[in-house]
Amino acid sequence: MKLNACEKTDVNVYSLDITVEAAEFAGAVAKVAARELKKIQIPGFRKGKAPRAMVEKMYGKDVFYEDALELVFSDNYLAAVEESKLDVVGDPFDFNVVSMTLTEGANVTCKVYVKPEVSIEGYKGIEAPKADAEVTDEEVDKEIEKVREDNARFVEVDGRAAADGDIVTIDYLGKLDGEPFDGGSAEDFDLTLGSGMFIPGFEEQVVGHEIGESFVINVSFPDDYGNNDLAGKAVTFDITIKAIKVKELDALDDEFAKDVSEFDTFDEYKADVRKSIAEKKQEKADSDFKNAVLEALAEKLEVEAIPQPMIDAAVADIMNDLDYNLRMNGTSLENYMRITGMSEESFRSVYADRAEKNVRLTLALEKIAALEGFECTDEELEEEYGKIAEAYNVDVERIKSAIRVDTVKGDVIKRKAVDLVTENAVAVAPAEEEAETPADETPADDAE
Repeated sequence: MKLNACEKTDVNVYSLDITVEAAEFAGAVAKVAARELKKIQIPGFRKGKAPRAMVEKMYGKDVFYEDALELVFSDNYLAAVEESKLDVVGDPFDFNVVSMTLTEGANVTCKVYVKPEVSIEGYKGIEAPKADAEVTDEEVDKEIEKVREDNARFVEVDGRAAADGDIVTIDYLGKLDGEPFDGGSAEDFDLTLGSGMFIPGFEEQVVGHEIGESFVINVSFPDDYGNNDLAGKAVTFDITIKAIKVKELDALDDEFAKDVSEFDTFDEYKADVRKSIAEKKQEKADSDFKNAVLEALAEKLEVEAIPQPMIDAAVADIMNDLDYNLRMNGTSLENYMRITGMSEESFRSVYADRAEKNVRLTLALEKIAALEGFECTDEELEEEYGKIAEAYNVDVERIKSAIRVDTVKGDVIKRKAVDLVTENAVAVAPAEEEAETPADETPADDAE
């Protein structure tokens, strides 16, 4: 390989002039010819027995040149990129075959995108909002009440009419103009009176009736009901009450604590609930703060332009991550796109801005790592490979064969940059949301 020229032709674009040496090119032509001659049949010769000279005379002496170039170009291109010391992103484009001969080799020009030159300042001391992780008594009580509700018992009652808050087991049959309608009937249905589960007026008319009683109620479907055949229509429901149940809640005492936790006293249980809420709130506050810091960091990056291949690659990463998560939940990106009516083109359009932000953040972290002189030691590399293997529950050697060393080292180094930026960031109180003032009302009006 000979790199004849390497010239910048545009923002983040270089042109490479590469020559595949004559001996290598001639060898590739011979290899292709030996392969293709077996497939060729010309008059006077059995299939695959025609001499190469005869085939070249009939189809042209360069008949095997294009395939030969394709055979050897990749290695020559990679060698040229290494010699040029360019940090290439994406695949080469704008190919132009200048010449191909057995005596002089193959001369090709192409263009490549390179990683952009960037700068960044002020990455230490970034201010970002951080929520208060303090736990209120109301939050603790709400969580305990939720556990209490989850452990509630339902006890059947008799000798009284159904009331708000009761769970009634009913059979019902809906009729429109005296005829049953689709989806308007059920048996042994448990309905909590006052829950608002059914259309307005339904639950209110069940209140006051007793077990074993059958009766008819009159209601109307809302005008905006999802079924156009029923929207706004007056209907009747034949109803029979088969059971009435009430919810019984445990007393909030030591016995309750023993039933729902590992603690012997309610005070211990309550303290643990507070601790658990505090840990979750702190984890969320830290995560949101970190995300806000990194988003602000990406905005600090100074770059003339980001090559499109980098954005395309970031979109592909988003697609792969989404597909992985969907498959973990029993579906796939293909199914998701079919259900939502999205094409690959529309998906890329939707996620283009997010992909560009991801690229900006990566470039910012790489620049910070370079400025700070961060490196990945052999010990850190082995530890990272081990973590990945454990996460995927596969042998570490399999991970090493699947993920390049440079990729893993890069992740370790970028993580160090993230830690530096977040550790030096300054937390500020979140901005309070201002109450909206109606357009026809001003503070002056209130003062009057």
